[in-house]
Amino acid sequence: MLTHHRFTAVAGATRRWVLAIGNFDGVHRGHQALLSQAVATAAGLAAGSAILTFSPHPRRVLNPALEPQVLTTTEEKLRLVAQHGLDGTFVCAFNRAVAGMPAELFVEQVLVHGLGVVHVIVGEDYRFGARRMGDVECLRRLGAAHGFGVTTVAPVRDEDGKVISSSRVRAALSGGQVAAATQLLGRPWDITGHGVPLHGILSIPLGDYQQPGDGVYSVRIAEACGDAMDWEAAPESSAWISSSSGDDRLHVTLPANLFTATAFRIRFLDRLSKDAPAGLMANSPMETAGSWRTVPHGLIHRISPPRSMAGL
Repeated sequence: MLTHHRFTAVAGATRRWVLAIGNFDGVHRGHQALLSQAVATAAGLAAGSAILTFSPHPRRVLNPALEPQVLTTTEEKLRLVAQHGLDGTFVCAFNRAVAGMPAELFVEQVLVHGLGVVHVIVGEDYRFGARRMGDVECLRRLGAAHGFGVTTVAPVRDEDGKVISSSRVRAALSGGQVAAATQLLGRPWDITGHGVPLHGILSIPLGDYQQPGDGVYSVRIAEACGDAMDWEAAPESSAWISSSSGDDRLHVTLPANLFTATAFRIRFLDRLSKDAPAGLMANSPMETAGSWRTVPHGLIHRISPPRSMAGL
């Protein structure tokens, strides 16, 4: 699957694109319906299927104080999308200039001249353009003027009839409801982290990731090495988090065969307890003897205090 970050390089390309547009954070079951529709529509039009997504998340630019924690990084999102048989992805760098583009200009410069779309797939509540003034009817009108079609996909609902959304997945994880998040995503949630283990414990700052609720979790952990992952072969382990104690890191008991690894994929299976093990938390004497910081390449190193401070 091809990934494009500069749309001008695609202008005038001989390949025609059917484009699914959205943030696709988490690539949950609702997103997957858009991807399936894009693949099916592209097959009928003898065109390529792709997504147009945005990085960073638009809310980070439009309202930083309310920006959501993410379910997937851009790289993880593209890897998940590739599993659904699309031919390409287009990543739009979202900034104030993009946010301020009128709907008509966005269609003309990005979709038509930049990408040469022949059909667009969106959700029924899709909004776009400056101040989100463009809606589906506006997109249909502009599509008719520029020669591309528009298909809307109805929201996907769970077994209780509620619409599946990234917000609901975040809320489930925040409450420690791993099984509910798995049901909404259509797969277990996993994250990528970099770190150096200490005494068999890997501690990973969650950064922009959605923070799971406090407690102990059953997880699978594997070395991050390429896109393909055999999760069934990955060993099960335990992980815990206690943000209420001021520690926003995820701590994982590391299997011995991963002691030399520095990049990891962690898949959440279930929450075993709401209470983290107090004897292993970051505010224990073993942990307060030093601090943690991020250094180049994303490695997390422990910085020991001066000898004169040891034991304080």
